[in-house]
Amino acid sequence: MSQASGRGPADGLPGGYQADLTWTGSRGTAAVDLSVQQRDPQDGPAGCLPVQVRPYDHCTVKTLADGSVLVTTESFTYPSDNHGQRRWYATLTTPSHAELSVEEFAGGAEKAVTGNAEPALTMAQLTSVITSHDWQRVIRTLPAPVRHQPLPEPSDSVPGTKMVETLTQLLPSGGKLTDKNAGPGSVELSYNDGGGRSLVQVQVSSKSELTGDWYDCSRVTTGTCSVHTLSDGTKVLLTEGPDEKTGTTVVRQADVLRPDGRRVAALVCNSYSQGGPVTRPKPALTLEQLQQIALSPRWTASR
Repeated sequence: MSQASGRGPADGLPGGYQADLTWTGSRGTAAVDLSVQQRDPQDGPAGCLPVQVRPYDHCTVKTLADGSVLVTTESFTYPSDNHGQRRWYATLTTPSHAELSVEEFAGGAEKAVTGNAEPALTMAQLTSVITSHDWQRVIRTLPAPVRHQPLPEPSDSVPGTKMVETLTQLLPSGGKLTDKNAGPGSVELSYNDGGGRSLVQVQVSSKSELTGDWYDCSRVTTGTCSVHTLSDGTKVLLTEGPDEKTGTTVVRQADVLRPDGRRVAALVCNSYSQGGPVTRPKPALTLEQLQQIALSPRWTASR
């Protein structure tokens, strides 16, 4: 162990403790970061990150005998890669809302190396660190959590639950829906019609700042693009091409702008994440189906 350092409330770090060190063992070297803090009870325990954001994560959630929630994740430093520096971490949330987290970056500090060496500490060892009863002495010294007021949702936004419900109604029947992730005005999920998972994403805005200039194929440099205007003045932009990040997946998009500024943008690709592993030859929905979803009046119906 070397290059060890730590901070706490006495050092100006509010809410908990942090420690950083370099560990070298029989499996190699890793930078190890540890934190102990008190969570706001309103936040609930930590969980797996959305698969759409971290497509290559291997994440598990387990409730222990004492009610603590243990989350373990084997990942990579860069979220869209399945190679390069490995990042493994484990997080424990106790019934008293204390959160202990330990993570390691294989080979050295975060982003300091490019190799794909195995982490120096196994996941079992990381887990044993944060589940040790020795941390109880530290947990008892944690300050009370600072409760925060949740940000108010815009009065004209579509709630996340409504977004999921609406998209479910508009997708072709018979498909399997997983990996649901939604918030005000946004929903993304995996749709599988039997041919593999496909990301479907919809974003709704009641007062878009985009102008008609956005709906112009001259700005689209790859793939195919078409624009047309409906009889009521609604603009529809349809595009298909490789994803912008990696170019590995096929992305289809239908972007609809109503004359009053309401916008619905729908997307589908042949993976469960843009730039993630290809799961099928083509996206599960055609551009025509995607356009029908984006044009549906259900997105702007009374909430």
